[in-house]
Amino acid sequence: MTMSAPPQSAIDREANQALLAELRRSCDRFLKVLKDVPENREKIRATEGTWSILDCAEHVCLGEELMFAALKKRRPTDAPPDMKKDAVIHKIALDRSRKAASPEQAKPIGRYASLSEVVEVFRSSRQRTIDYVDGLNENLRSSTCVHPFGVFDSYQLVEIMALHSERHALQIEGIKNSIAYKAASQQQAMH
Repeated sequence: MTMSAPPQSAIDREANQALLAELRRSCDRFLKVLKDVPENREKIRATEGTWSILDCAEHVCLGEELMFAALKKRRPTDAPPDMKKDAVIHKIALDRSRKAASPEQAKPIGRYASLSEVVEVFRSSRQRTIDYVDGLNENLRSSTCVHPFGVFDSYQLVEIMALHSERHALQIEGIKNSIAYKAASQQQAMH
């Protein structure tokens, strides 16, 4: 996409580098929480009607794809950055006590056969996002993107991408600490 955004300043480059570090860190964290999940436990649900680890991972992959598409469709803006929105994003994104309804196109429906397949898709998608953001020579506050939860500047959208995988890493940790998951672990240990 060609944009007529202002040239990137040293401050913009520093901000983009911070975002890239967050994308890498959250990718590592998400992959780490999935690493030790045996294939026979990837579909365990903490309680009836909740997502399994495989469901969460599928959702994160879908979210990454959808947000990447939104980033590529960003539009220039002259509006000043809404820094209050940044604080709200951080507060809400990692607060697992607040449930957020997934957009229909990001709901897990069994698109992947295994967690290992999802891991490879996520790793590839996140690397594409990192490469794309790294190649941008623009102030990400000077464009906006449409997200199912509203319009955000591009910096905020990339921040949401990083926090999204963090949020679901927390959810997966919760599943792994659930009675159902622990019972399956104990059952396997007994065999």
